[in-house]
Amino acid sequence: MKKYLREIVVTIAFLVFITVMGVATAVETGKVYQKPQGKDVLDVVLDYCDTFEKNAAWKDTFSMWNSVLSMKLTGDRYLQSSQVLMGKNGWLFYKTEGDGSPVRDYRGINHYSEEQLQQIAENLTAQRDYLASRGIRMVMEFNPNKETVYAEYMPDSVYRMTSVSKEDLLVEYLRAHTDLEMAYTKDDMMAAKDTMQLYYKYDTHWNLGGAFIGTQNLLRILNGTYHGIEDASFDVEDNREYYIRDLARISNMDAYFPADQFFSIRPESYDHGQWVDANILIVGDSFSEYLKFIMQDNYCPQVDYVSVLDFTPELIGTQYNPQIVVVECVERYIDRLMTLNFVP
Repeated sequence: MKKYLREIVVTIAFLVFITVMGVATAVETGKVYQKPQGKDVLDVVLDYCDTFEKNAAWKDTFSMWNSVLSMKLTGDRYLQSSQVLMGKNGWLFYKTEGDGSPVRDYRGINHYSEEQLQQIAENLTAQRDYLASRGIRMVMEFNPNKETVYAEYMPDSVYRMTSVSKEDLLVEYLRAHTDLEMAYTKDDMMAAKDTMQLYYKYDTHWNLGGAFIGTQNLLRILNGTYHGIEDASFDVEDNREYYIRDLARISNMDAYFPADQFFSIRPESYDHGQWVDANILIVGDSFSEYLKFIMQDNYCPQVDYVSVLDFTPELIGTQYNPQIVVVECVERYIDRLMTLNFVP
């Protein structure tokens, strides 16, 4: 009898919860839903259901507790998330397949074919030649994924076929078959990572230490000057607000993880003898934002940044008049180089 009553109580509680959740979701959906025009009844129903699902009440809270529970049950070895991978010592990594493929890059299972390498090389050479015809110098910078630099924190469950990535092979091919001006920051990153942390633990991006190395690699190409990380000094503080923490937020775990170290570069670290007297346009991904931050005022008179996703050839000559175009590309986005275009 007691078991029967307990089952009734649990069932009623569950039904009440589902009803309350459904009503709350319907209210939120009603605030944002706009009935599509010119669609039949079935399409309207499907459109409403899609909006209803996206506005599910307490979705983020349930997702967070699901992630917390998965971590607690596995001793912080697993995080229930479709996009975030729980690494060792609390490090988070990106396992998306819709924003590049960082885990495939890490495993070394997505190498380019010879034809693809040739395609990228020919395209980049053509873009360089077009810019040169307009009196503009093109310089490239390749940056490694966080998973590559901090492979020791990747979980053992992610098996690595080879430590040679498709970015390694592309850079090697470009060096052997083109005369493009380019920097590859991987070696300097690997040499410096024991000196200081170069990427954020709960974010996909490099910090200002990593970006300093990226900037110095760029200056080495632009004017032959270079300073290592040991030549710079940093202020360090625990801070939750100065950076995106994208991996923590994607997994709805932003409140769970502690503040990471934030590095700020002390002014005396900038050697103005490395000055580049030219206006620079950086066309790249989000790693370029810190490059612009460091380069502007410290190493050149004018630096602009445009995301490669927003860039159109018409911007050069109308909105921007660069003397140097820097094409920056992090490892997981190098497929974009197949279609990069500066020609109107």
